Amino acid sequence: MDWGDACDEIASNFHKIESALGNYMSKHGAVLKPELKDLLSRGIGIAGKNKFDITRSPEEVPHSANRAAEELYKSLDKAE
Repeated sequence: MDWGDACDEIASNFHKIESALGNYMSKHGAVLKPELKDLLSRGIGIAGKNKFDITRSPEEVPHSANRAAEELYKSLDKAE
């Protein structure tokens, strides 16, 4: 899988990622450092904003959603 395909896969799962990050924040947000909470909130926002761009198969992920997936990945990578 190349990087573009990986981003398409992330984009295809924005709805699941938004939900998972939201659940994590609701359970652990009180003990997270502010910069980590900001990065996770950013990820939730990216996934939530772009999840509606994915209406077709992963082979037809719009470029804007692919770029958003890369941005989401970088935010979560930094949080890790």
